[in-house]
Amino acid sequence: MLALLMLFRPAPRRQFVLLDAEERCLVMRCARQCPAAGNWVEVSEFSLFWLGQPLPPEAVLRPLPTRRPWLLAS
Repeated sequence: MLALLMLFRPAPRRQFVLLDAEERCLVMRCARQCPAAGNWVEVSEFSLFWLGQPLPPEAVLRPLPTRRPWLLAS
């Protein structure tokens, strides 16, 4: 039963930062998915000191590999 409940629970919220053309932090956002438009980067945590500054390299998370869609046999 627990496995069934875990299957339908919502995805956890993740932390993203919007970077400008010079790689400085503009906006911080917490969401279930990466926003589609803009240069958003997933980070491990937020810090208000990052606003208007370049991100520390250790804060940036590597993107997760995308899953391949299921191929249906015909």
